[in-house]
Amino acid sequence: MAPILGVQCFLARTALGWSLPQLGRAAGVASHTVRCFERGDSVRPSTVEAIQRALEKAGVIFIDANDGGPGARLGKGRFLAVADTAITERELEAARTARAVRTSRADARAADLAPIIAELRAAGATTLQAIAAELNRRGIPTATGRGDWSGKQVARVLERL
Repeated sequence: MAPILGVQCFLARTALGWSLPQLGRAAGVASHTVRCFERGDSVRPSTVEAIQRALEKAGVIFIDANDGGPGARLGKGRFLAVADTAITERELEAARTARAVRTSRADARAADLAPIIAELRAAGATTLQAIAAELNRRGIPTATGRGDWSGKQVARVLERL
């Protein structure tokens, strides 16, 4: 089977009654990474494989798109009655559209930050942490407007440039 989609991960995790941290521990990845994957952000193929293995080990069976739409269900041996939960084409298209909007906003935000980051580098901020510290000192908000900049956030912005 092809790698699972983020919406399939969400369906499977919900069917199991697992929280983000529970799936993260089972897959050996950060719960934030699981959340990003479920909302349609790109994650490493090895991360998707780890998440998929953890869910399959817990008894989830993934349904390919050619079976009426991608979805997930629990194995019959695990519970007495389980219904298949398939994703409609409309829901899948909505998820793709939402991801495209988030990607477009992130690209625009990175473009807005490019001259500021270039200025910081010219002024001697050479590490990701130094750039993050200066963004925080200047009061430049993160994408969510909550919290402080970290080196990882700066790296993500730079990847988009």
